[in-house]
Amino acid sequence: MSTGPSWWTSPPGRRDLLPDREAGTLETWLKAHPGAQVICRDRAGAYAEAVRDGAPDAIQVADRWHLWHNLGEYAEKAVAAHRGCLTRPAAAPGDGSGGPASPGQGTPPAEPEGLRDVCGRERRLVARTRDRHAAVHGLLAAGNSEREAARALGLSRGTVHWFAAAASAGELLGKATSRQTKLDRV
Repeated sequence: MSTGPSWWTSPPGRRDLLPDREAGTLETWLKAHPGAQVICRDRAGAYAEAVRDGAPDAIQVADRWHLWHNLGEYAEKAVAAHRGCLTRPAAAPGDGSGGPASPGQGTPPAEPEGLRDVCGRERRLVARTRDRHAAVHGLLAAGNSEREAARALGLSRGTVHWFAAAASAGELLGKATSRQTKLDRV
């Protein structure tokens, strides 16, 4: 294993250095030193299992460094994903740059809510649904059965039947983009 500390604080404040970074070694050490109440560790699944087996009553918490590191990585991914949303700022009146940005710049076209992402681009779910609907209907129009269409597209028969039963991709998208989630207000 390449992550996680190779030392652990034992009850009277003494530090023991483990010979390796293997989950089994940690589990054995924990069983030999009972009484751990809280174990701070990285997110490696093998360490989680070792702690579950070696100190089943201990509470597992993520260490501060990994929390900040993961937060930084996801913030970077979010910024990179939305970089295309950035537009030039509108010119201030009277600065001689030709006035405000062009009409409609950064404004997505009017359509049902949920079909576009925060940058105004078509969501991947929307594009995939439209493509699959067209492919299913194309294969069925060519005389293929739903079973044959499922095999050709690598989809389940139930999914192909769902696409075949819909007259348009928009019919499917209305259901897929308007579902309530746990994050929606009730």
